[in-house]
Amino acid sequence: MQQCRPAHAEAYVYRSTHGRAWELAMDGLPSPCGTTASRFAVDPGRRVVYAANNRGLYRSGDAGGTWTSLDVAWPSGALSRGVDAVAVLPA
Repeated sequence: MQQCRPAHAEAYVYRSTHGRAWELAMDGLPSPCGTTASRFAVDPGRRVVYAANNRGLYRSGDAGGTWTSLDVAWPSGALSRGVDAVAVLPA
């Protein structure tokens, strides 16, 4: 069995669109093992979803179908315990 770091962290993302059944939505996100729970923010004007966790910040322009890692220069150790919140400021 693979050991996760941080210990016991294992997070998955699911999505449901247009009343359909829930589906796994991990394309472009890091491996669940060692990943803390993501925090989400939505920019409804641009129809973009953001997810932040201990592995970084990710963006989806298709309702969570696919994710792209955003290049953020985090201070050393900033993500070690995960993320408390993420917010989007209106344009």
